[in-house]
Amino acid sequence: MFAKLNSSLQKFKLPTVCFNSSRLMGMILGDSEKIDMQPRELGQEAVKLLFNQNAHQKIVNFKFSDNSMQEN
Repeated sequence: MFAKLNSSLQKFKLPTVCFNSSRLMGMILGDSEKIDMQPRELGQEAVKLLFNQNAHQKIVNFKFSDNSMQEN
């Protein structure tokens, strides 16, 4: 369903952004921009917060998978 929607949107050359770069989304979207939200690191930090009563928050960075997005 998403692939069909994406292909119809590409007729208008609209930019497509994918969060969390999976193999399936890579096959469907091809060269579109991807933002990796680092789900494994998010989970690790969540567990650390769970067992650390003195910590209340943790910021986990994300990564751009396409260099063109980093330049903007």
